[in-house]
Amino acid sequence: MAKPSAAMAVSFGDSAMPPAPGPRRRASQPGRAEPRPSTALGVSQAGLRGATLSASKRRFVMGLDGGGTKTACLVADEHLRSFGRGLGGPTNLNFVSQEVARQSILQAATGALDTCPVRPGRLAAVCAIAAPEVRDILSGLIPVDQITQAGEDAPARAANFSSPAGVVVIAGTGSMASGQNSKGDRVSVGGWGATLGDEGSARDIAMQAVISALRAQDGRGAPTALSQTVREHFGISNLGELVHIFYHRGVARHELSRLFPKVAVAAMQGDSVARELLRRAGKELGICAAAAIRRLNMQGERVEVVASGGVIKAGGAIMRPLRAAVRRTAPHAKVRAARFEPVAGAILIALNHIGLENNARIRSRLASRLKADGLADWPWRELLKAAGVDPLIWELAKRGSRNLACQQSTPSYPSQWR
Repeated sequence: MAKPSAAMAVSFGDSAMPPAPGPRRRASQPGRAEPRPSTALGVSQAGLRGATLSASKRRFVMGLDGGGTKTACLVADEHLRSFGRGLGGPTNLNFVSQEVARQSILQAATGALDTCPVRPGRLAAVCAIAAPEVRDILSGLIPVDQITQAGEDAPARAANFSSPAGVVVIAGTGSMASGQNSKGDRVSVGGWGATLGDEGSARDIAMQAVISALRAQDGRGAPTALSQTVREHFGISNLGELVHIFYHRGVARHELSRLFPKVAVAAMQGDSVARELLRRAGKELGICAAAAIRRLNMQGERVEVVASGGVIKAGGAIMRPLRAAVRRTAPHAKVRAARFEPVAGAILIALNHIGLENNARIRSRLASRLKADGLADWPWRELLKAAGVDPLIWELAKRGSRNLACQQSTPSYPSQWR
């Protein structure tokens, strides 16, 4: 994640996303409702009943969440009865070209419109996060009444905060923290990109895993399952081949980030080196949030801190050290993981722009509708698959990792590696 650009990473994923499941649709006729089978897309029965209504009588909104690895898009009607979703590649202009970013947004938006049980005739509002030139791109797809470009922290604030004050920690392909106090003062911490920072991000954890594997091979570090994980990820038999891969072929930022879920699984399964990498990452993210709290003079307040992004999906292995680092600065801070994916927060912002108040009731309704349509953890499950991790294996490993929570947090390395 690089600070000078508005196109920053917010969640972990893959640049070449698989198409949404389900049969191919016939070309839509303007204004004609074409319900799709619920078994293909996980569409709820409530969504199918809504599909019988004329699209011309319903207002639709779109949320677009771009970033360093993927672009997620949701389309929803104002009653949250119908959802369409689509995935594309990265949009961060510090790391990809303008054309790659455009194609990523186009792929995600087209997928969301095509999978919506009722094809919208127009969009009443669009909220775009780190999605450059979105107006020009959407103009070729569908009429749009209004487009809002929101900051990276806006979705987490819309979906999780009861007031504007608080700190958002974003840990995806890159990392940063954004804070605001009750006076309206705002600060940003981190977000300097892979070369200058991004500590605690998916890319940072993945790079440290590669280095740990090399240290283990040299005998400078503890033996670790990450050695095999790294070989499998890059399709090599000898770690020495990494020299050619990194220095001659090159490894894109979003490609390296795909290693993160595998590192997290190794940590959940008890590998001490992988667990230490996650502990350090969580601590760095907490330090980032604590810096924002100090700069806003909120140390003595019950400040809300919400952590969002793919790295946070690792659960307690990240959240425990993050929470501890924050509370060393702000003992009364309320630290928790985000309730919604960023793209769902973008939907809430778009709904607010067409007159629907963002309150606890609508957030609860959104959560229940997403769950009913099988989208509660979308797009995370798709991103795991793209990274080569079975979502079931992830969940089993995560459950098993809870048994390690009471163990000593510092790995018990042999003395020669301490």
